[in-house]
Amino acid sequence: MDELKKLKEEITELKREVDRLAVENEELKVDQWRLNNLLEDENTPNPWDLDCITNVFKWSPQFRRLLNYKTQAEFPDVAESWINRLHPDDKQRTLDEFQKHIKDETGNYPYDVYYQILPNGYEHGQKNAKYMWVHAKGVTLRDSEDGKTGNAIRVYGTAVDVTEKIREFGYETEHTMSIEGVRINFKEMSQMSLSEAWYEVHKEIIKQCKTQKKNHDIIKKINNKFYVVLKNRLLSAKTKQANKIDAQHETP
Repeated sequence: MDELKKLKEEITELKREVDRLAVENEELKVDQWRLNNLLEDENTPNPWDLDCITNVFKWSPQFRRLLNYKTQAEFPDVAESWINRLHPDDKQRTLDEFQKHIKDETGNYPYDVYYQILPNGYEHGQKNAKYMWVHAKGVTLRDSEDGKTGNAIRVYGTAVDVTEKIREFGYETEHTMSIEGVRINFKEMSQMSLSEAWYEVHKEIIKQCKTQKKNHDIIKKINNKFYVVLKNRLLSAKTKQANKIDAQHETP
């Protein structure tokens, strides 16, 4: 009986050791994945991550400072801390893009978005509220052997303040932009393919340029700048499609 009891204890201890090693292996896999993707650069801008198993967000001190917060108490490690600061016009689109990225088991749908967010010190609806433009990217570890496909385990991302770049480029709002006096509204194009949207934008550019009697060189400059904007907005799941028409977008 003593030998049987001892054998059972050894089996139990062996199972514990196997479980412990499995956990360590998973943690090592996560750490290696993070290192290979974004943490290899010590200057990774304003990192954040989401544990998809526990649904726990982690906002880095850098991310908090980006939004003028100093402590975790001010900006807790929950999704709502971020969601509640998103511009109303950008909130649903940004969240939809994040969900599409997480749920895409092929690993082919990137999280690469621009959105406006309200820094600490301002409130939505406040007359002088100054929103910040952020360019956010994320990569996801999945449960396949190579970590690239399957169910999401962990998302790790960055956020960069691009407010000045956006304003310099000509954005007036999240949906409208003006270059050299030509104003384009992108709102109705969000569900179009890149080629379809570019056709509509190009047509509107030519129409406005003719009305304003702009010369060919100015038209070409406007044309190319708007193409870059449109491509960045719609490229997420359409990389191949974008490449096919790259050589066709310039004004003849």
